[in-house]
Amino acid sequence: MLKYRGIAFAIMAAQFWLAHWSVAQQEPAPGAEAARAKKLIEDLDDPDAQVRRQASLQLNSLGGDVLAVIEESAKKEDLNPELRARLRLALTYIRPRVVREREARARKAWEAKVLHDAYDKSGHTNAAWDGDAHRAIDLFFPLGPDPLHGPAEPRDAALAAFQAAVDKGCRDPLLLALRGITDGQDAGRSYHTPTGNMTRIIDDLQKGNYPAAVKMRVVNGYLRTTNITAGDRVLIPISLVTEVAKMSGLPAGELDALANDFYTAQRENHDQFQALNPFVDAYQRAAPNSAGPRLLRARAKLDAAFTTINNLDHAVNPPLWKQVLPQLKEAEALLQEAWTLDPRDPHAPSLMVRVEMYEGEDGGGDEAMELWFHRAMESDPDSYEACAAKLAYLSPAWHGSAGQMLGFGRECLATENWRAGLPLILVQAHNRLSEGAPDSRQYFERPEVWTDIREVFAGAVLNFPNNLNLRCEYAKHAAKCGQWDTAHRQFEIIGDKPVLAVFGSQTSYDYLRKKAKRLVAETPATRPATN
Repeated sequence: MLKYRGIAFAIMAAQFWLAHWSVAQQEPAPGAEAARAKKLIEDLDDPDAQVRRQASLQLNSLGGDVLAVIEESAKKEDLNPELRARLRLALTYIRPRVVREREARARKAWEAKVLHDAYDKSGHTNAAWDGDAHRAIDLFFPLGPDPLHGPAEPRDAALAAFQAAVDKGCRDPLLLALRGITDGQDAGRSYHTPTGNMTRIIDDLQKGNYPAAVKMRVVNGYLRTTNITAGDRVLIPISLVTEVAKMSGLPAGELDALANDFYTAQRENHDQFQALNPFVDAYQRAAPNSAGPRLLRARAKLDAAFTTINNLDHAVNPPLWKQVLPQLKEAEALLQEAWTLDPRDPHAPSLMVRVEMYEGEDGGGDEAMELWFHRAMESDPDSYEACAAKLAYLSPAWHGSAGQMLGFGRECLATENWRAGLPLILVQAHNRLSEGAPDSRQYFERPEVWTDIREVFAGAVLNFPNNLNLRCEYAKHAAKCGQWDTAHRQFEIIGDKPVLAVFGSQTSYDYLRKKAKRLVAETPATRPATN
């Protein structure tokens, strides 16, 4: 039945936004965030209602560094009740954020240091190119695990630094591998970099004197980037995960991050899962008392169940549904174990919402779903994954309705938590419902749809005006809604540096940009300006 074909939408949307929602990609200058928080608190008490509203829209998206400022302000005795309540609400997001941001910052610092140290100890250093090599590593690191689908400008800057080192004679396998992962232009053919075959470079790297975490990070990037068959190289992380677990000073979450990145790389590389079971076995031996291996194995079972369900005609042949029941029960047991081991981790309850979606009334229905959803949000109020899973559950294709999806999406908008991207759940709800509408174009041209879309993205760019990914999504959705004046303003800000993953291609971007410019020129804008 076609209704099961829509299962992937919220799951894929969650994966996209978890990968590309880089609101914290630029660390504020020391003290800048605290100063901003103080100004917002002042504005919350401003006599102008619009000023108060603009401040309120930004408060929940502040980083954990402002915790002391918010707590100190909330304790003042002369606060009016409305302001006190608003500050206390902000603290429900900011307090849990402190710990997670501290852990993430420690991981990033460790990862950057390990990459630089690995180059310094590689035996391929030279004063002629060392500066360019270290600059290239600094520019590569913020690109994340998927450089090909991020903004072009920082990627181009990293490639220029890599090229400068190569032009001066650098042939360090680590640097060449990072450059190949960043470039990836020849993936799917022979995958040659300007300095050799990428497969040979990866083999040279594995033989070299590099830390296990560096080798695993690079091979994950290779598996994700290349579209050619990886062969036995897909087996490399099986031994590396054990070595990574033994590394001195390994920060919390690093092993889990590398393991999950390997799984994502496998899924994106023609679903080559032949290494998954032995990898997870090695992962669990390396971290026997950790929730991480159980979560990864459960995620794999749920993804396999999704693949089966998406190819079933449940209405015509209900017994076929029984094919996935063993996988669901195994995933459920694994997630229960993971939750017991680490109830602070939101991933187990988020995945349990997916289990409940598949099982329906047999798994406890709405009550069970809500139980696990609330556990996830209590563990991490920033959990986009949990919200995306609940949105999928509420789809008319599963256990809800269009009204329930939009109602939940508007609840997510009301969180005013753009740092986690929660308001974008409302956009995902509209995207999904448009797919089932008789005419998708007419769906987006409805005024109430544009009202939702505008509120989501106006708040997003207010909080993160330099986030190019957000600008591109705003422009694309404004165009879908026929709001060409807004689309044109966003295209003018984006200019020649779009995130092509949002638009699909340069051709699509250029078409929409030119159309917006032409229509705005033909029809004078009558709507009030937006960000």
